[in-house]
Amino acid sequence: VIRDSDSIQDSYNHPESMLSYPGQLLSPLMTTLLLLLILLSNVAWSFAFLASAKIQGTNWILALLTPGEVEPASFIPIALVIAIVFQLIVVFILLWDKSRKLALRSKLQAEREKRKDLKAETKEVKKEFKEQTSQLTEEKTSLESENQQLSQEKEQLQARVENTEKPQGKLRDFLTGFGRKE
Repeated sequence: VIRDSDSIQDSYNHPESMLSYPGQLLSPLMTTLLLLLILLSNVAWSFAFLASAKIQGTNWILALLTPGEVEPASFIPIALVIAIVFQLIVVFILLWDKSRKLALRSKLQAEREKRKDLKAETKEVKKEFKEQTSQLTEEKTSLESENQQLSQEKEQLQARVENTEKPQGKLRDFLTGFGRKE
């Protein structure tokens, strides 16, 4: 049997599910209790049958269980009541365990649905993040290329300004000599 990792993980995360193992009907303690109740019920049914059939040897078994002289006919109602009570307890325990299992299953299903919803939301958020990241990357590259063009234009303009600012010939000698004191 292949089980998904979520259900196995859920069984370890919830202490109430440790009463039984994944895929198991009842916990070991419940199984032992039910087997004991079934055994006691069967013993009571057997004594009732033996007493009602008046089979030879029944009297010494009944004498061991009860003090004094007991008629097999008087033991029949007691044995039947005991057997029926034990079997009703067994049925009650099985129904209780089934309802507990159904409640746990519905709770786990609800948690799985929440997880699926969260995974879907996470995928959507990741997709939006990737789209925004790619958009920002494109904007960054376009801004870098614009910046590079502007820096090239700036260098060209500075080179032009430097070329135009350099006085030539006599004007240069005049301007440079103007600031000197002789």
